This record gives sequence, C-alpha cells and structure tokens, in this order.
Amino acid sequence: MNKQTIRSVPFYFFDSLAKIPNLVHFVSTREGGTSTGSFATLNLSLRTNDDPENVNNNRKIVAQSFDIDPERFIFSSQCHDNKVAVIDNNFMAMDEQNQYLYLNGIDALVTNLRMYVGHSYR
Repeated sequence: MNKQTIRSVPFYFFDSLAKIPNLVHFVSTREGGTSTGSFATLNLSLRTNDDPENVNNNRKIVAQSFDIDPERFIFSSQCHDNKVAVIDNNFMAMDEQNQYLYLNGIDALVTNLRMYVGHSYR
C-alpha cells in the first residue's frame, strides 16, 4: 500500500488495484477534514452525531481530490460482520430513504455499474 498526499489530504492506494485501468480507488484516513472533537477531522459518515455540514464538506474535500462528483459516492454503515450489498440498477432506482435502510449494517459493496462507491464507518 502506498501513501500519497493530495491537496493536503493523505490517502492510501493498493498497488494491485492501481494496475487496473479506469479504476479510481483510495483509502482515506481521519486527517484533512473539517470535523471537530471526537469526529476530527475527515469524518465521512452521516450516520454519526457529527455536524452534517462538516461531513458534507469532508466528502467534497475527498471528491475534489479525485475530481469526482460527491453525489456519486455511496456509503454503507460498516458493522464488522460479513454482509455484502449489491449496488445495481434496482438499488439506484430506490429513493434515498430505502437506499439508506438497505445499506444499514453492510460491510462491503459490490457493483458492475460505472460509479463511485465509498465506505464509511464509525
């Protein structure tokens, strides 16, 4: 795994995934964001008691680092179990509330859609 700092934010990258054409991947850290207190600083999860404005700003920071629309991120609620969710056209057709419920308690996401998938936990 390699560490790179982009726009003052540290990210990690897997060597094996970096070899795949057209695949953008990264592992974020807790550094480089706007959250404070126990959520300092790069909290990406809206499933916490962090200020949603800070979380959305943090998501924008990450998105800008990779020239990605922050609306394309999908975040699950990791619980360190073995549950995997499929992100397909059926998921994309769900309203926001049903997507939120579908992703509760999910540890991994798989898709064959061209999109951006994030994974957040706390």
